[in-house]
Parts: sequence; C-alpha cells; structure tokens
Amino acid sequence: MLGTADLCMWPPPDLEERVTRLVRQAVEAGVTLIDTADAYCPDEGSFGLGETVVERAVASLPPPLRPAVMTKGGHTRFNGTEWGFDGSAEYLRRACRRSAERLRRRPLDLYALHRPDPAAPFRESVRGLLQCVEEGLTREVVLSNVDAERIALAHDVLGPSLAGVQNEFSLLRPDGRREIRLCERLGLTYFAWAPLGGARGVAGLARSAPLAAVARAHGCTPEEAALAWVLAAGPAVVPVVGTSRSRTLRSCVHALDIRLTDAEVAALG
Repeated sequence: MLGTADLCMWPPPDLEERVTRLVRQAVEAGVTLIDTADAYCPDEGSFGLGETVVERAVASLPPPLRPAVMTKGGHTRFNGTEWGFDGSAEYLRRACRRSAERLRRRPLDLYALHRPDPAAPFRESVRGLLQCVEEGLTREVVLSNVDAERIALAHDVLGPSLAGVQNEFSLLRPDGRREIRLCERLGLTYFAWAPLGGARGVAGLARSAPLAAVARAHGCTPEEAALAWVLAAGPAVVPVVGTSRSRTLRSCVHALDIRLTDAEVAALG
C-alpha cells in the first residue's frame, strides 16, 4: 500500500504532479491500494487536500489500472494547524459522505476510523462506521491505532464489514504482535504504518549492525531488510509505505521478494 501522508501534510509546490507521478509508478510496480485521509493537509483551511489530490491522481489512470483507495476520518484540524478528534457517530457519517464526494466514489473502497476519540465511547464510533456501510457510503471499514480489545469489540459489532486494522509496526515499534495474531484469527488485514519507523527511524536503522549483517546476507539495503522483517510478522501484514521518491518505492517493492530465516527474524527483534 502506498501512503501519501507526508507529501500532503507538508506539500511541495508541485504536490499534485508529484502525487500523480508517484501513484502511477506505484501501480506500475504492482501496488493496488492507496492510503489517504481527510486530515492529511497542512492546516484547517486545506482540510481534505490529501483526498483531493489522490482522486485526481487515480482519475488520471485508465479505468482498468485505477487502484483502490482507503481514506480515514475522525481526526479534525482547528485553530490553523492544531489536531483534534471527533469520534461521534454523526460526525463520522458526515465525514464519510464528504470523503466520498472528494474522492468521487460511492461507495468508498475502505473507510477507516483514523484514531479513537478519547472523549467518545468507542462503541459509538464503531456504530457510526457500521451506519456508513449500511448507508452505502463505503464497502468496508478499517480501525486505525487500536488495541486487541477494541478490535474484538468492533468485530462483534461490524462482523464482515470490518476489513482490517491499521497500526504502527516496525523494528522500532515491534509491540503489535498480539493485534497481528488477532487479525489473522479474524481474517482481517493488518496494515502496518511507518514500517520503517518514520524519517528518523530510517536513519537509525541504517546504523544497526545486526540489520546491516542481514542486509549483506540478502544483497539488499538495510531498509529493505527492515521491511522484510515487518512482512515476516505474518501473512495478514501489509506495509503502508509512505514515500515521495520513486527510487524508494521501487526499493520497498523489492523487499516483498526477500525471505528472512526464522533465525534472522529473531536476531533483529
């Protein structure tokens, strides 16, 4: 999955051109799902920017090549650049409708709760997601940044409408195996965001001696070896790779073919 958060939250002058080029290259490399969110924007005034540029990028492709899109709601922007929450059922239904309008697709392929709202009962947020499915706004839903207990609760409410979970998971943030195992048991996809630990994480991984040794053994870069470690966590895991560079995108796709041994996986984390 190709993530677009960084580009859209810190947009360069040629944002639309770069996203369009990156989406096209991703599809050519075999990527079938693009990740965005209504809150992927630099400030309150540009809310929805990420969805708008992704829609234009996808629409520029011939229909048979257009990838699926996952977008998210529940995060808000206010007072310029501040981040907030609204996990109420009514807000999520309203946000989902607006996302469908910006992405020019109804139903949406996947709609996700961006992050649980500390001020809203989680069950209410889940029921809001179910209403989005029942109203034909989205085919399926995803939960982002949730623990195993919330996944189990949501699965009881949503049933087959729940498609997956999107949590952070990497060598630097390896505490996700309980949720990964639960996703496997429930037949859900586990979308691992920041699989390389973010921009700072990549720099740290490059200095890891154990990771460098594994990379040498497989003739790949340390970053590719780190991504292979994420993939080795289980068949339910799909990395969400956020990049603005085509070279990095090709490198991440190459990591799909790297198979670490059990000993290498254990040695790394």
